[in-house]
Amino acid sequence: MMQPSLDISENSAAGGMSGWLLLLLVLTAAFLSLGLPLLGVWLAGYPLDDYLHFPPRYRPIQYPEFSPVLLVAYSMVGVGLIALWFVFRRSNATDLSGSPTRAGLKFPWWGWAGLALGAGAWVLAWNRFSWFELFQPYT
Repeated sequence: MMQPSLDISENSAAGGMSGWLLLLLVLTAAFLSLGLPLLGVWLAGYPLDDYLHFPPRYRPIQYPEFSPVLLVAYSMVGVGLIALWFVFRRSNATDLSGSPTRAGLKFPWWGWAGLALGAGAWVLAWNRFSWFELFQPYT
């Protein structure tokens, strides 16, 4: 029985994918990410020039008002998904012998680092500190 090779050097540059197929894949991705949004703007009858300017031009927008009902609804969905994740994680925490283990419930260090980074970014984005005002237009 022949074992599949993991050595890319035996195949083409894309791990077995021919050059034409790779080019087709890149062009398809470019069309989907750049062409389709512009096609939608054009079909809607808006001028394309407004969407091809970089950096984008600022236009004042009338935002909808704050909705406490939507806040509670979205929060309940988020909390529910997190609770489901914890329930699933606790139910599948077993060691190699199949017995439940506490190690499967331990939160990894990179998870804590991600939570700290997210909390710090949130504070910087929603507050106005004088020492951070150089970056405030981007938050």
